[in-house]
Amino acid sequence: SLMAQQISSFGCGQKHLHENRLKKDEKYAKKQAQLSKWIYQKSTLSNRKKSNEIYQIPVVVHIIHLSAQQNEEEETSNPTDAQIRIAMQHLNEAFRNTGNYAEDWRGANDPDNPDADLLKSVDVGIDFCLAHRDINDEATNGILRYESDEFSSLDQAEDDAMKEWVAEQNDNRFPTTDYANIYLVNEICDEGDCGIAGYAYLAGAHGQFYDGI
Repeated sequence: SLMAQQISSFGCGQKHLHENRLKKDEKYAKKQAQLSKWIYQKSTLSNRKKSNEIYQIPVVVHIIHLSAQQNEEEETSNPTDAQIRIAMQHLNEAFRNTGNYAEDWRGANDPDNPDADLLKSVDVGIDFCLAHRDINDEATNGILRYESDEFSSLDQAEDDAMKEWVAEQNDNRFPTTDYANIYLVNEICDEGDCGIAGYAYLAGAHGQFYDGI
């Protein structure tokens, strides 16, 4: 999900965002329905990924931080490259079932639990790596920074405007068809209700400019 750093009460804004997009975007709704049907047909234990192939997804982290004038402790809304890399390490450990994320869920080892197999922790075979090249084959470290008091304190209704603004700042060098875009802001609010931890669209948004994490 799009991530906020200042979280007063944990909450996910995905449901509201998804429902609004379903109402106003026929293409998104149709694609999501098709994907949901496909996932339902494929989601059985026998169809779990058995290949040793590892899928690598290039990631771009867009940090939209407050200006120094608005935030004297600038590092609060502008984390270091090292902090971003640590977060990426945690993400990969979770998806690859290593480190602290390798523990099975409660009930996975209960022989009387009919859902025991579903609760076992697995390696899903996906690695996330910070992008080394943009769409024009120019070098990048995958971490981009933008100063914006308006979008760092983000109202969820401004999600589209924020992503359009970010794309303009980087000359559209990281299209959603080729990169997983992560947007990190200082705070997320929805109609005055702040403390939202983050949100993301479902897979029906793939390729659309607003797709992102």
